Amino acid sequence: MLVAKNYVVTVLGGGEYIRCMKTVTGNMVWETSIASGKHRARLAIAETDGGDGIAVLAAGKLTVFQLNTGHSVFSSNLPESTTVRYTMLDSNGGELSVIGIAPNSHFIISTYSEDGVVKSKYSVPAAWATDETSCLVVAHTTLVCLESRSAVLHSLALDAPTAFQSVLLQDLALTSLEAPSIEAFRKSSGKSKEFLLRASHSQSAVLRVASGTVQLVKILDGVNIAQVGQLGDTRVLLAVSGSSSANLSLKGYNMATGEEMGEYSQMFHYPDHGTPEKMYVMLFHKKDGSNGYRILLTSQDHSLNMLHQSGKVAWTREESLASIVSVEMVDLPLSKIQAEMEDFGTRGGESFYLCKQQWETFKFSVVLPQ
Repeated sequence: MLVAKNYVVTVLGGGEYIRCMKTVTGNMVWETSIASGKHRARLAIAETDGGDGIAVLAAGKLTVFQLNTGHSVFSSNLPESTTVRYTMLDSNGGELSVIGIAPNSHFIISTYSEDGVVKSKYSVPAAWATDETSCLVVAHTTLVCLESRSAVLHSLALDAPTAFQSVLLQDLALTSLEAPSIEAFRKSSGKSKEFLLRASHSQSAVLRVASGTVQLVKILDGVNIAQVGQLGDTRVLLAVSGSSSANLSLKGYNMATGEEMGEYSQMFHYPDHGTPEKMYVMLFHKKDGSNGYRILLTSQDHSLNMLHQSGKVAWTREESLASIVSVEMVDLPLSKIQAEMEDFGTRGGESFYLCKQQWETFKFSVVLPQ
């Protein structure tokens, strides 16, 4: 999902549905589709330079759309490969970087102009990388990857992609490590060199890339999710903590000084949606000159919720609430008439007829999940 200007763009089904909605009302502006079949599982989305378009990586191709209309600007097929999986996309300075991974072997980094012309292509060894390796691009300059099982962070400078540098999470003073994961801060925060590490359900940390290495900025105890927004020259870290009473607690910190900003402290009643999983921040000045914000949350139940500074949930989209986890097929009992027909015998073509009748009855008796 991507928040750009006054729009929210979501990619569903690996590119089968691309939808654009207004942030204020949640109304859909446009919808399109580019993917189907085997390519649906791999995708990425990024805002183009200047913010007038979005780039989507799906269905084995790189496609750029106009943000306000959804019209296709260009579409470029990626090189076909049985080993390389293209999973990451970044936009900076009129260029689009497409990053692919060949598990247990190497990364492929290709640079495109915004009209689809290939400008450069590099291959970087990475024998530790697998399909489960989590990666992100920080400040448009550095590729950071997390090797969860070994609790190791790997970083690579994209302007000179020759070799990764590595650091153990334990060396960053993180004490609670349970299925760690990394998350990028949004583009609206400028060329931020920071990113978020979720060490466990009870501890997160803000990390910074400096001179090609990773450094610790701030440990956030008890925080479920955090994100950075920018208002003028001030960069604000907003952190959300959950509680057993279905309430969410929001706190804000000045990224330059680390001090808490009281105007961003708020409690939200947030029942029946589970744990927040992703957070998008929109900061703005109100008419009276005071600071305002909106927060977009995606949660454990797949719902999309817009939170206002008043402490209320402004709107909710729940199209993706249902998730089918398993399907079982069972034989339904025969009706009295069907049982009598089966007992009647199998003279002539009756066996084929009875089989056909039973199948027709079974077909119309099954209720398929929607």
